[in-house]
Amino acid sequence: MTQATAPLAGAVDKARQPWVSATVVQVERPTSARPGDSAVVHADGRIEGFVGGVCAESTVRMHALQAMATGEPVLLRVVPGEGETPPDGDGMVTVHNPCLSGGALQIFLEPHLPRRRITVYGSSPVARALADLSRHVGYEVTESEDADAALADETTAVVVASLGRIDEPALLRAVGAGVPYIGFVASPKRGGAVLANLDLSAEDRARVHTPAGLDIGARTAHEIALSILAELISLHGSSGPAASRHEAPSDEAPAAVGEAQGAVATAVDPICGMTVAAVAATLHSEHDGVVAWFCSEGCLRAFEQDPARRGGARERSTAST
Repeated sequence: MTQATAPLAGAVDKARQPWVSATVVQVERPTSARPGDSAVVHADGRIEGFVGGVCAESTVRMHALQAMATGEPVLLRVVPGEGETPPDGDGMVTVHNPCLSGGALQIFLEPHLPRRRITVYGSSPVARALADLSRHVGYEVTESEDADAALADETTAVVVASLGRIDEPALLRAVGAGVPYIGFVASPKRGGAVLANLDLSAEDRARVHTPAGLDIGARTAHEIALSILAELISLHGSSGPAASRHEAPSDEAPAAVGEAQGAVATAVDPICGMTVAAVAATLHSEHDGVVAWFCSEGCLRAFEQDPARRGGARERSTAST
């Protein structure tokens, strides 16, 4: 990150929004970018910073959104025109950009996703051990002894280990909030009795894991904490970054007539043939209910000035439905 983009990254992290850092690591002239240039790519496709011209930005936007969807970093190699594609290594993608006038770029795209949230109720040895271990493996942890307090948004898991102090209200709070994983630290007999006394549907009762954790023969507080994390990860995936959530395009950006690549909708620029992300931040034009997407203002102007191309876009849309 440069001095200009570091504050942007900090603000997005604080807001718990997924984003991608894009950093130019290698260039072949002629190109406007230089090694060290960087940008922040937001979840809606907006780019703040500088990683090259508008055509390079379009390629970065699409692959940054894909990295955000998968959670995997990628080294993006952008080369001009068409031709033989150099072999990609692990974690590397090569893209031919028909709009580049020359040169080439290598840009490292690193996704930054909000950490999963877990709330641990109680101050028992198991609760303290679980909170400590959860932080080490990447959770954002809230420790609480107040079952009346609202759970934080996007809480992934709740574990109740209060030794009877606030078991019932904490469990009801977690069930009512629709938390994906609810663990109750108790013996099978006590856990069953507590659940039986709660006014829960059979479906909600089945969502509570008690005794919490995988049966690994755990005895100590830290072993029990480890078994709970193992169960949570086995059921809901990595304890680190949460999966990103891309919002649907707004009314200003109708859904694209295009293909889906990964979790990101894409479309082909009808002028230059470049594949771009079909998101609100990408240049687009709508005629008679058909949306066309563009890599740059130049392609957009060429499309708008040629009625035949607009008609062709309508025909392609009709043929694909």
